[in-house]
Amino acid sequence: MAENETDNDLGRQLKSVLDNLVSNFRDWMSIAAEKAGELTRVAAEKAEEFGKLGKLKMDIYQLQRERQKALSALGLLTFKALNKKTVSDWEKSGSVSELIARVTALDKEIAVKDAVKDTEATADAEQTAPAEPSKNGNKEKSAAEPKKTTVKKTTAKKSAAKATKPGTSGKKSG
Repeated sequence: MAENETDNDLGRQLKSVLDNLVSNFRDWMSIAAEKAGELTRVAAEKAEEFGKLGKLKMDIYQLQRERQKALSALGLLTFKALNKKTVSDWEKSGSVSELIARVTALDKEIAVKDAVKDTEATADAEQTAPAEPSKNGNKEKSAAEPKKTTVKKTTAKKSAAKATKPGTSGKKSG
């Protein structure tokens, strides 16, 4: 009978340990699900911001292409007028003044879109999470802060000195 009681005690202890493990596992899973949801939400917001910036960049690129086409057409008209020596007629041409007006309008539109793009890019940079204190109390850099890189001046000086030495081309010989 003593043996049966120790088996029951051991069984109860094992059941208690397993119940604690199951309870802890459920807690961990709920926390992990919350964190995953939070990360998904943040990723979706960032993707939307990048999408807006990408669309602005694409709009600017398309406007720049339109501007290049208008300048090409203006250049062609100029070439034809100068080649035929009909400059006085060229200056009065309606297509020339239309092209000039179009290029000017495109320049203004590109400037506006560039300003909006720059404003949104700086606003996105300001919205990034500030540095949070780590476990040891020091502030950690946020992921959005760029890493600082430095170039050693001595390496640049040595490269410049090798390139200026007579009889060397600055390249390693192999």
